[in-house]
Amino acid sequence: MGHIRDERGNVLASTTRDPQLALAGLLPLLDSARLRQAASVARSFADDGRGTCMFSPVTAVSLANDSFLDELADAYRDREALAAELVLTFAQADIRTFGGSEWSALTDMRDLGFRFGIEDVTDFDYEFTALCAAGFAFVKLDASTLLGGLAAPNGTMAADEVCRNLSELGLTLIVGNIDDEALRGQVLAAGVPLGQGALFGAPAPVPGDDFAAADHAAA
Repeated sequence: MGHIRDERGNVLASTTRDPQLALAGLLPLLDSARLRQAASVARSFADDGRGTCMFSPVTAVSLANDSFLDELADAYRDREALAAELVLTFAQADIRTFGGSEWSALTDMRDLGFRFGIEDVTDFDYEFTALCAAGFAFVKLDASTLLGGLAAPNGTMAADEVCRNLSELGLTLIVGNIDDEALRGQVLAAGVPLGQGALFGAPAPVPGDDFAAADHAAA
């Protein structure tokens, strides 16, 4: 997917939670831009007859923002197939801040067929079973974090145990920042099903006028 850039052309991190952006009320705008990009790419792939699963980072504040929710509702009404193509991902730290309105918004999305992912995971001291019930299907972890073990209520959980527990819960693990063969071998040995990183190639631009327009609008 394309990058969101600031007025100087610098790429903004996809999961940025800069306090200044939050204070300025910009996070829902950034999340809406990412949503438009993801919907555009998903449509482009569908038109080409290719199935796709697009991951779009969202911050907690957007779940209580009417403009973002309206943007998502409009995208869904435009193409109901988007619910099966788009995975909204939330940082673990953000999920811990969810209140009633955020969980209610997620429930409504889940009932429409949307799935969710948890990323920036730092520990296993969380009720992952409840996340499954709420529509979460994916967990994203950095390779170094996984291989170092995750903090859990009963001590550090080793990489292979993390993989096994997530699989038993029905959550698909995606490990990122796999940059060389040594890391690839280690995560494979731990039982990781899916990986991404520089080892598998650099990000490639997605052709298509619709996507280019969305990317320009988000810049």
